[in-house]
Amino acid sequence: ELVSLYKKDVYTKIECAGEQEVYRLRGKLLPMIRMSEVLVRNQTFTEKDRSQITETYRQNAAAVLAGEQKTQRSLTFAVVKIGNRRFGLIVDKVIGTEEIVVKPMHSTIKNLDIYSGSTVMGDGKVALILDIEGIARHTRVE
Repeated sequence: ELVSLYKKDVYTKIECAGEQEVYRLRGKLLPMIRMSEVLVRNQTFTEKDRSQITETYRQNAAAVLAGEQKTQRSLTFAVVKIGNRRFGLIVDKVIGTEEIVVKPMHSTIKNLDIYSGSTVMGDGKVALILDIEGIARHTRVE
């Protein structure tokens, strides 16, 4: 499932619950993970990391709502599920869907637990396939 927020909703609908950003989806709190933050941190998230991320985006939201900073036009996240746990994965954009053949990761990058494999797209470009369970472990999402 994909959810898109627009204009001020980008800053008012994502809340903070302790050290975790959350979104209220159909009456339940959904932990949120920003893929942009996952990609810049090569170590498993610590409480300090999560606290810094949450505080940074909380301050950005406050600045936007106070008119001190430009508004991000939209925010899109995928609702993903592992067993009975669900979380939102915030992405820059969704390009579309495509039938693919997943190839195993090359041995030199196999230790990157946020990826499960790779594929060659129709245009010849290589794309890495995200491992949702690996992302959950990496970010320690609860």
